[in-house]
Amino acid sequence: MDGTEDPATSAEVNAIAAGTAHIYLVGQVWYDDIFGVSHWTKYCGNTTTKMLAPSDSSSPAWKCGRFGGVDSNQAGKEPN
Repeated sequence: MDGTEDPATSAEVNAIAAGTAHIYLVGQVWYDDIFGVSHWTKYCGNTTTKMLAPSDSSSPAWKCGRFGGVDSNQAGKEPN
């Protein structure tokens, strides 16, 4: 690809618009705070046109909620 092509096909765009397909963006960030303590944060975002209850296991929100998180590291303690 040279940046001029649409990375999604018409069928994929239609499925996303219909709520039968979703795009997820997931990642993890590691950093040291001002006290030199290492931390991590995991994130998840999604695109959907249908709002489902976060407790519904077919919901993109439920799937993202199970991935996201943060550490509980504190100064002077071993990282978890």
